[in-house]
Amino acid sequence: MTKIIEVQKPFNGNFTMTQPFGVYFWYNGRKLKHLGTDWALPKMTPVVACFTGEVVRVEKFRMNGYGRSIYLCSSDGKFEALYAHLESIYVKKGDKVKVGDKIGASGRTGFCRGVTGYHLHFGLKVFGEYQDPFKFVDIKFPEEMLIKDDEYIVQPGDSLSAIAAKFYVGADLWPGVYKINKKLIGSDPDMIRPGMILKIPDVNLII
Repeated sequence: MTKIIEVQKPFNGNFTMTQPFGVYFWYNGRKLKHLGTDWALPKMTPVVACFTGEVVRVEKFRMNGYGRSIYLCSSDGKFEALYAHLESIYVKKGDKVKVGDKIGASGRTGFCRGVTGYHLHFGLKVFGEYQDPFKFVDIKFPEEMLIKDDEYIVQPGDSLSAIAAKFYVGADLWPGVYKINKKLIGSDPDMIRPGMILKIPDVNLII
């Protein structure tokens, strides 16, 4: 089935996706679902309007949660996009924007875990409900996170803690990945090699 592209990328160029939609993490003692995708954008990388519409909300001074953030609504009312953890914001509530317009720059304001660097959290609501942006956005799934049937192909430079951080928003959950793959990896958890296909257990099984 061919994906119908309705939303453009929220940035220009190509960047690594560091957190997919739907993983779980802990925030203020609560277990929450990650309702967007994160890309590792260097500090002050421009972010752009992913569709033509209106700025419906701007948080310029928020330093918790999503930090400095922008909310856009598409002209037809179907989509609402969230750009979070920004360093700078170039628009205000009520501004009309066209697809591709620069609206801000990436940062790490708000709640960002210690292992999380500068990045863009991009959320997409469809008729008021958050959906996986990859279903609608003009972007390919990154090669470094090839997920198929809960599997991951180890890339050069990977470690179990780095892999855990990609999937669970928590590098400290790496023992769960090691346990389910111990027969493949062996007795030393540091002995993972590029090309290995690791099983990624459901987060509920290792928390």
